[in-house]
Amino acid sequence: MASDSIDGASVGSDERRYRKLIENIQDTVTVVDASGLPIWTSAGVKGDLGYVPQFWEKVDLFELVHPDDEAQIAQQLADLLSNGHSTSGEVRLRRPTGDYSWVAYGAINRLADPDVGGIVITARPIDAEVEARRLQKERNSELEDALASRSQFIAGLSHELRSPLHAIIGLSEILQSSTNLNGMEHRHVESITQEATALRVMIDSLLDFSKIDANRMDLLVEPFSPAAVIDAVGQSHLAAARAKGLAFGIDIDANLPHVVLGDEHRLRQILVNLVTNAIKYTASGRIDIAVSAQASSEQRQGESHTLTFVVSDTGTGIPPEAVETLFEPYRQVRASDTTKGTGLGLAITKSLVELMDGDLTLESDASGTSFICHIPFLRARRASDTSPSFRSVPAATPP
Repeated sequence: MASDSIDGASVGSDERRYRKLIENIQDTVTVVDASGLPIWTSAGVKGDLGYVPQFWEKVDLFELVHPDDEAQIAQQLADLLSNGHSTSGEVRLRRPTGDYSWVAYGAINRLADPDVGGIVITARPIDAEVEARRLQKERNSELEDALASRSQFIAGLSHELRSPLHAIIGLSEILQSSTNLNGMEHRHVESITQEATALRVMIDSLLDFSKIDANRMDLLVEPFSPAAVIDAVGQSHLAAARAKGLAFGIDIDANLPHVVLGDEHRLRQILVNLVTNAIKYTASGRIDIAVSAQASSEQRQGESHTLTFVVSDTGTGIPPEAVETLFEPYRQVRASDTTKGTGLGLAITKSLVELMDGDLTLESDASGTSFICHIPFLRARRASDTSPSFRSVPAATPP
């Protein structure tokens, strides 16, 4: 008898403890039968939605559901009754004033459990959260419209500026080829050409950045030779490197696929930006481009290769405090760098790499900087291959 009494006291104590826990939790707990009539409700529900406590004793919860949400609730109830799985969602329930409040809920079928004998529903009001989401959606829509308008404005402006710029560059090149200019005049015309070309690069950068910012940058998927791209980038920068007395080298992995599928133009733009920066900020030493391939197999996409491009220089390096913000728009490593560009090059480069499902990182110290770029490409099947002819060309000895 004493043992039973002790066990009974223990059971009664546990029951009171659990009941207090249930009655004081923040979420409302309701147990309903298969028709939606409450069997038991926690204390929290008594004040929900503004109804008097007696209202909840006989109310059919499903009659409170907003008409637009009835189909969702009916389907979820049918699923609960047929397979016993749990479900969750958000629903609007009618208040005494006739308007509706948003409620987040979770439900699980415990009809077969003799200790429960119903569907257990937990719920909490979320009007504030729904309103916050609505406001955020409006702000996002306004921001998208603003970005689209800015992109259209920059696109139109750049188009208008390109025409006179092309004319200036073209006329300057004609004048440069003239034999009637003296040395001073020739240098003046050369300066005009260089400044006009630099302005065109800035305009192109602004246009690219506005497209990326507005999510309107498209990628082409076509076969091309990555080795040929490296070759072309190296050849186009060789003169600039030699002018500064820099050695220039390229290392191409023997396992590099001859032809891959991807956007050749954007890959070239990525490498041009990195190599141009390397030459710009390197006073002596060398610039190197290396590319290697790592094959991988993806069942859904077929055979793919991750190409790793590394552009290294022997410049002064990037201060540690500048590394974190280096890829942000309009950021410069040093205050004096504002005379060397817009600060958009690396931001555009990183965005293009990520648009191609790749990643861009860097390693930098006092001995120089290396930008490491990983980009996946699908292997192309084509009979003709392009063999690179440019490998490593040392700079001419400065006079």
